Amino acid sequence: MKQIGIVCLLLLVVFGQAIAENYQKIRIYLSTSEDIQKIADLGIDFEGSYYKRDQFIDLQISRFEKDILENSGFITEVLISDLEEFYRSRLETRTGEGFGYGSMGGYYTYSEVMADLDSLIATYPNLVSQKQIIGYSVLGKPLVAVRISDNPNIQENEPEVLYTGLHHAREPMSMMVLQYFMWYLVENYGSDPQATFLVDNRQMWFIPVVNPDGYVYNEQTNPNGGGMWRLNARDNNDNGSHFQSGIDGVDLNRNYGYQWGYDNSGSSPTPGSQTYRGPGPFSEVETAFVRDFCNQHQYITALNYHTYSNLLIHPWAYNDSPTPDHQYFYTFGMDMTRFNGYVLGTPSQTVGYAVNGDANDWMYGEQTSKPKIFAYTPEVGSSSDNFWPPTNRILPLAQENLYPNIVLSYIAGSFPKIVRNSIRPYGQNRYADPGEMIKIYPEITNYGLKPTGPVGIELVSRQPSITVLQNSIQFPGMQTFDSLAAGIPWKFQVPYTTVPGTSLVFDLQIFDNGTLVNTDSLIMTVGTFDIAFADSGNTALTRWSAGGSNGSWGMTSTSSHSPVYSFTDSPVGDYANSCDFWLRSESVNLSDATSARLHYWTKWDIEAGWDFGLVEISTNNGISWTSVKGNYMKPASGSGVQTPGLFGYDGVQNEWVQESID
Repeated sequence: MKQIGIVCLLLLVVFGQAIAENYQKIRIYLSTSEDIQKIADLGIDFEGSYYKRDQFIDLQISRFEKDILENSGFITEVLISDLEEFYRSRLETRTGEGFGYGSMGGYYTYSEVMADLDSLIATYPNLVSQKQIIGYSVLGKPLVAVRISDNPNIQENEPEVLYTGLHHAREPMSMMVLQYFMWYLVENYGSDPQATFLVDNRQMWFIPVVNPDGYVYNEQTNPNGGGMWRLNARDNNDNGSHFQSGIDGVDLNRNYGYQWGYDNSGSSPTPGSQTYRGPGPFSEVETAFVRDFCNQHQYITALNYHTYSNLLIHPWAYNDSPTPDHQYFYTFGMDMTRFNGYVLGTPSQTVGYAVNGDANDWMYGEQTSKPKIFAYTPEVGSSSDNFWPPTNRILPLAQENLYPNIVLSYIAGSFPKIVRNSIRPYGQNRYADPGEMIKIYPEITNYGLKPTGPVGIELVSRQPSITVLQNSIQFPGMQTFDSLAAGIPWKFQVPYTTVPGTSLVFDLQIFDNGTLVNTDSLIMTVGTFDIAFADSGNTALTRWSAGGSNGSWGMTSTSSHSPVYSFTDSPVGDYANSCDFWLRSESVNLSDATSARLHYWTKWDIEAGWDFGLVEISTNNGISWTSVKGNYMKPASGSGVQTPGLFGYDGVQNEWVQESID
């Protein structure tokens, strides 16, 4: 009940002419648990496809590789007969919207990327550095980097961050995400606290195109988008042609030096394979120049963008053991994925296979020539987006990765955050009633890799009728993951005239050594809530009804938040494949309520990115249902049973958490 991404795509050069080979989406039904390993041993790349454990795997693959699979005994079913035509049908030409669209189905060509960087530099010369050529590709195209900072052409004593795109030439969204983020930073500088702080206090470097040769080749074969060449332009048989299908090219994300060639499943020793690692570590000029560029700097964090599968991947990639800094990777990654819902983990945890010679492992693992870099790989987009998402998906995908881009730069330095606010009304109950004095005790944690200076936090009311007493609270400096709770609270009185159900809104401002780091908000609902429905989970399902297929809700004493029982969807073991069942409460009368809130304790273990746990409400006695969103829910991936636009639970949550839904 896991999903794995697999994609293997090649192009063919005949008589020196660029001719795109036919690519198909196929399904392989699996006979044994060893089938996945057998596919990997054939040199098939696992990036971007979907694996339903013990059932099937969907691949996007060239005719050449389909023949390899069929000759090895695998039976294939064609799902899409011509992928490049399928991609072209979804792409259109757009210009002048938002951060801009390119001429290649909405994506920038290589020359348009360079022109867009020139436009950034010309428009914001005080924030964007001149283009720096860090090296040249096999065919002599420049690998270009730019820096965004408040003094962009000066090396300052500020934390350095690196963003890269287009290691794989058929993944243009990996570049578009970076172009969008660069424009966000400069256009919001001076007005948005986050953008302003990052530009003033970080040095953010961008290499939007690591593989220019492969990308330009895709432009030539498919000028309207949809080209599927993945590798660089190494001429493996030295015949003067650089793009022969099944012969040429190296997978740049298997060519980095750390644990290069660790085994022949995580990379291939065979030229022509989509995971061919090259003749030696850093044999490719593109990866060697990225290596040298990293060694010349002091990068602390990095995002190496790829597509697709809605994942955020971190080391180790070469095997399934955790790094010594696993808790750091996990904590930072959970923050980066809190809004886009990407599945977090190592390659073995997310896609079910190991990779060796990738950029993340080298950036983190090589600690002699440079400091360790906390490097991640976002795999942008769902299976419906694929390698060339439809034109109308470019902007949404760029936007859903804005928050992780911001967080990555924050954590490279100090990053104080308010993690909770303990609210203690002075009245007789736990609610904020009109006329009561409210005390708020904030708790902060440093989520950055550098220590903070003295931290100050301020609470500012948006209601003119409310004055916050002791509105500024001070904390001493903190190391990474240090947490401190305030001993002196913020205090304010709720006006007597406030109507119950009114939401009071406050701004939270966080300062590090006197510099505004970030702002947040706090919302409090006035009035006493009556309990309209409650169930401890310690009695039979007398107030509930259960139904559905391939399973049923029940009670368990194996785990509970409060002794002795809890409700569970799988009282006798793991839930079954293809299950769809529900637990429904009795009707609750809310006709006199001005607002309502649902609280419950929950934990889960649900196949990430495929299965989903939903909470729905009905206001017409069950005729129709509406999905609602809680604080711990993720957006649907668009794969499996996860319908885009919905929010729910997947992945693993081992500890009980209290969910809240308004």
